[in-house]
Amino acid sequence: MKANRTVLTHSRRSALAGGIAAVCVALSLAWTEPAAAQSKGDVQISLLARKVTAAADGKEQLIAADTARPGEVIQYDAVYSNTGKKEVRNLAPTLPIPAGMEFVAESAKPAATQASLDGRTFEAFPLVRKIKRPDGRVEEVPVPFSEYRALRWNAGELKAGATTRIIARARLQTNVASR
Repeated sequence: MKANRTVLTHSRRSALAGGIAAVCVALSLAWTEPAAAQSKGDVQISLLARKVTAAADGKEQLIAADTARPGEVIQYDAVYSNTGKKEVRNLAPTLPIPAGMEFVAESAKPAATQASLDGRTFEAFPLVRKIKRPDGRVEEVPVPFSEYRALRWNAGELKAGATTRIIARARLQTNVASR
């Protein structure tokens, strides 16, 4: 997986590709615009993907994600910068979790407020589903993180010249071929 630092506008997508059968990451954001107040190009996104490893002293370190193997963890850091002259309202940064990757529990910073199984429909985090037990009872159970396809944050307002940062980790699954 090649690590690149990419600056994006709302209408563009970034892909990090390499030796993981073209696992891609695309960033998006959403906000509501007061009548003719903002250009979507006012928010720029910088994405950095790094592999999480252990240093010789046992402490965690982040290194270039040139390659990754099943079981290894990649940390995605996205910085959203408002380069415009007006605040952006209702900013909702969204980070897709690529197929073949599994969201790492409690790694989202700040804590994600919503998650999605399809990248389009978002619900409160953590996701749950209803299942019917053999005895007929309906029970809510947590959805496995391996099924998450995107995370969303409610960043609210982003003042002119301000930035906000989101972080999440995903592990390269060992059973990618069976998906």
